[in-house]
Amino acid sequence: MTVARGEGRLSRVTTRAWVSVLIGAVVSAVLAYLVVRTVRWSEVLQGFQRVEYRYLALAAVGVAVMHGLRAWRLTVILRPVQWVRLWPAYCYTSIGFLAILVIPFRIGELARPLLLAEHENVPFATGLAAVAVERCLDGLAFAGLVALLAPWMPLPGWAVPLGYLMGVGYLMLLGLLMWAWLCRAACVAVVTRIGQWIFPTRGLTIGEALRRFLNGLAFLPDSRAVGVTVLLSIAIWLTGIWVNYVSFFAIGLSLPVVAAAVLQILITVGVLLPTAPGALGTFQFFTVMGLALFGVGEALALTYAIVVHAMVLIVYTVLGLTCSLKIQVGWWRQLRGLSMSGIGRGESAR
Repeated sequence: MTVARGEGRLSRVTTRAWVSVLIGAVVSAVLAYLVVRTVRWSEVLQGFQRVEYRYLALAAVGVAVMHGLRAWRLTVILRPVQWVRLWPAYCYTSIGFLAILVIPFRIGELARPLLLAEHENVPFATGLAAVAVERCLDGLAFAGLVALLAPWMPLPGWAVPLGYLMGVGYLMLLGLLMWAWLCRAACVAVVTRIGQWIFPTRGLTIGEALRRFLNGLAFLPDSRAVGVTVLLSIAIWLTGIWVNYVSFFAIGLSLPVVAAAVLQILITVGVLLPTAPGALGTFQFFTVMGLALFGVGEALALTYAIVVHAMVLIVYTVLGLTCSLKIQVGWWRQLRGLSMSGIGRGESAR
């Protein structure tokens, strides 16, 4: 009977996973159709012939640098718990972003916590907390960029309130994490009691998982560490804008830096949607939308979107696979197991 119930739960999780994949595929297909329905492909092909690959190479270097900044930020967040060297952190980051790229519904976010547990003896829940903090910092940097540029940039009407809403949400989440850290002993005790009441045999395990999660927030009281992570988050966003700007020259676009910033904002919004692996369709739709605000025609905008997206995919894939071979990990198998059985079991990875 127990086996039957376990198989039933696994079946439901698998069904939800496939439904998520289907929703993402439909969203990507619809957005891709909206982009290509009126475009003249002969003009797109002409745009491909004018691509200057030296600028694309510079942009690819920028993407690799963004991974380095993310890895540096991760080491700062984890420093009170575990000293993680920059090169291994870079490998974990590259593998993690490849996992996010190829695995639907952002299950790939779990790759770095798994790798940290396997190679650095950082508990899975602690690594998960570090990733949560990173997302809060990225969200706040995004909201700050919207607030800074909204008064004098041609953003769509929905982008500004969405940016403010995201900023408030991430600020509240970061405040909640800080409060949980300051009151960690009480939080762990309460959650343990509730867990023992609901799940008599697993209450202590749930409490221990929360304690390990809160350990990942140990850097928050350190104003210097927080300042470094904020500066690194800003640097990551500025590098992304620089990548967009350099890529303009690859297809002969003469646009201001603010166009690259608008593009960064809209693509970030697009990533939030359910999408097919690789953000196919979604990336192109929001890129064409952003460039249209600056008078770029559909064909040339689509050329830019296809070329830059291909460059990003190649960089992510090369870095991710190279780092996977370097540290010899089976991240796909582990992530597949987590997506099928639920992330709760990932706490055993240490």
